[in-house]
Amino acid sequence: MDATQEVAEQALWSPREPVRGISAPVLADRGLADAVRALAELCEVPTKADVEDSGAAPAAVQAAACFVVSEALTDVAGHSGASGALVLLRVDGSAVRVRVRDDGRGGRRRRPVAGCSGCGRRVAACDGSTEPSGPTVSRS
Repeated sequence: MDATQEVAEQALWSPREPVRGISAPVLADRGLADAVRALAELCEVPTKADVEDSGAAPAAVQAAACFVVSEALTDVAGHSGASGALVLLRVDGSAVRVRVRDDGRGGRRRRPVAGCSGCGRRVAACDGSTEPSGPTVSRS
């Protein structure tokens, strides 16, 4: 791993959330699918993980996807009033698609620096994109 990628991955895992601190070692040791499952299990709102992993995405892409899931589930737990959530993860070769959905009240707002708006920057840094999708659904 070159130094630039290592620094980028460390920046993605700043210890803002205890959950993120737990999922980073899982990502490194067992891969993206298990890291996403761990995040779903740790969410305060009962969350299912539907995972199809048939590829080996670059480490930076996996880190960005894990960050997106962590941020989305943090929002679900903190703001949605949901009774349940679902994380869909699809890995096909180097392509990763993530969708987080809950049954909450919606109304998420993007703030300039925090949370889900930061997801867009991390995904864009990996040549990816996010889709605005309305209340309480995050796709990347």
